[in-house]
This record gives sequence, C-alpha cells and structure tokens, in this order.
Amino acid sequence: MLKKVKKLNKHFFKFEIEISIKSILSFLNIPEEIFFKYNNKSVNLLDFRINSFSSISNSSDDSLIFINKNILNNLSDVKGVCLIKKPSCEYTFTDNIVIPSENPKLDFCNLINKFCIKRENKSKMQKINNSLISDKSIVGSNFTIGSFSKIEASVKIGNDVIIGNNVSISEYCLIGNNVHIMDGVCLDCAIIGNNVTISQNTVIGKNGFGFHSGFPNSHIFFHIGAVEIGNDVFIGSNCNVDRGHIDDTVIGDFVRIDNQVHIAHNCKIGKNCILAGKSAISGSVKLGQNVILAGDVGIADNISIGSNSLISAGTKVFKNFPENSKIGGYPARGLYDWQKIQVKLNKLLSKIK
Repeated sequence: MLKKVKKLNKHFFKFEIEISIKSILSFLNIPEEIFFKYNNKSVNLLDFRINSFSSISNSSDDSLIFINKNILNNLSDVKGVCLIKKPSCEYTFTDNIVIPSENPKLDFCNLINKFCIKRENKSKMQKINNSLISDKSIVGSNFTIGSFSKIEASVKIGNDVIIGNNVSISEYCLIGNNVHIMDGVCLDCAIIGNNVTISQNTVIGKNGFGFHSGFPNSHIFFHIGAVEIGNDVFIGSNCNVDRGHIDDTVIGDFVRIDNQVHIAHNCKIGKNCILAGKSAISGSVKLGQNVILAGDVGIADNISIGSNSLISAGTKVFKNFPENSKIGGYPARGLYDWQKIQVKLNKLLSKIK
C-alpha cells in the first residue's frame, strides 16, 4: 500500500506555471546581459525548463538549487541550474548554468513562494459517523472513524486503520496498514508506514519555521517537502513534526517519540531512536540509528549525532558528535567530562560557603 516516492514534493506540490530561466531572471530583475556574463551564450533562456526545486544532494540536470557561499569554479559535482553568490570578478562557468544573486537563499525561497502551490483536488464529501470523507479517497478494510473528523481528497488509507475524533487529514496523504490515529491529530503532506500509532493532538506535516527576518515583518517561506514516517513507529501526544523545506523530514522504523516533542523541518531520525518528553530538535538535524534523547534535550540546527549515542536529560547540543557518544551538559560535551566538571564545581562552591 505505502509506495516510496523519490521526490515527495511533487506528490503534494506542483508548479503554478511553467518555469524557464527567462522567467526566473524576470522575477529576480536580473538583466539577460548580466546572466550571460557568467554563462555560455548557447543557453536557451526560453526553452530550458526547470522541473524541480532541489537541495544540492538531490539535484538533477533540470532542477534549481542554491549555494549561499562565495564560489567560483568548485561546481564540478553540482547538477542543475544554480543560484550563486554574485562573483566579485567576471568569470564564465562553462560546465554549469548559474544565476548570480546578492542573496541566493532568499531568492531561491522567494521563487518557491512565487511558483509553487499545494496540490488540491475538489471532491464531494460523504458523511460517515458524523465525519466527512472525500469520495476521491481510498479506504481499506476494517476501517474505523470517530466523530467530527475530516479526510480530504486523494488520501489513501490501508487496512485495519483506526481514526479517532476531530482528526484532520489533508489531500494526498498516504497511510499504511494497522495505523491508529488518535483524537485531535492533524496530518498534512505526510506518508505514514505500517503499524504506526500517533497520539492525541499531534500535528504532522505543517509548514516549518523557515523565514527571512525583515521589517516590519519576517518573511515566512513556503515548504515543499513532506514528512515520511517509517514502520512500527510510536508518536506521543502534543508533538509537532514539521515538513521539510525542500527535502523531506524523515522518521525511521521503530522510532519511539514521547509527549511534547518538536521535530523541525528537514530532520532525519534514524531507526530505533528514542526521544523522551519535551525534547526539541532544530532544523536539518541528523540522528543516526539507536540514538537516545533523555527528557528536555535541545539540539541546534544542522547538527549530526552518530549512531548508538546517548544524550542525558537537559543537555543542549551545539556541535556534532560521533558514533557511540555519551553526551551531557550545557553546552554539550562528553558526559563523563561534564560530570567531572560538576563534581569540581560543587567542591569549589562548598569551600566558598
């Protein structure tokens, strides 16, 4: 039932209009003569179509990506059309198509906001047990639903699924077999595996907290990734899992998540991880397999934690740690080093008293 989709953003999102290099230059107010200062003159601005927005790691020849660092000729492994920091000197990229920009990330996100929209599918709603289910959704055998829930169009639900009261499931979500979705859960842009439990009032797949600060208001970026949850996963109540900005947020098989846990956009949670209550994981964090987070752990964005690691309660992590690490403290360090510091500090305080 659950089918892997290589580019999930195309499952939930689409281009509002076709995008060419010419339309990108027009939107960003970049003159064609500036573009051709850095590119081969043979590039056809009208015929070259962009078919995807991608991260560098998932780029293809017809995708748009961005690199926010200053760069000249170090693009040999980069595919697609690349928004780059405007070079300080003239340089022609012979093997890549580049678009010069003062702020590549901001321009990239503004292009997403301009050209991408969420897929919608109008349908008639059928009433079952005081709940509404689209006539364009597919429901498996032994399906149970409570009161005042709503399942939008093109949702696919497997066998032996239980949906509670006041549940909301948005268009195109995929739900596997033997899944229990409890009261008040909200699913959006989500692909759920088999044997999954999602507890009360948890929100999965809503827009993440990606923004560009500005005056008078910060500019929130539209997210075109999804949330992919593996098999045999348990998620507690009042949790929040944001969908990816570009790539998907992924929760691996056999993961256990306690109540009141936040997982931000683009995170990758490896198999068999355990996340205790009130843990908060910032954007683009990667946890290897068998990682344990005790209660109230905080991890800063873009941090990687190796497999088989343990993070003690209340730890705040601001740097990467390798496999088999035992981590503690604020800021985080090796657990035993932190414990030694605490012993010495307690001895010093006792002398002061």
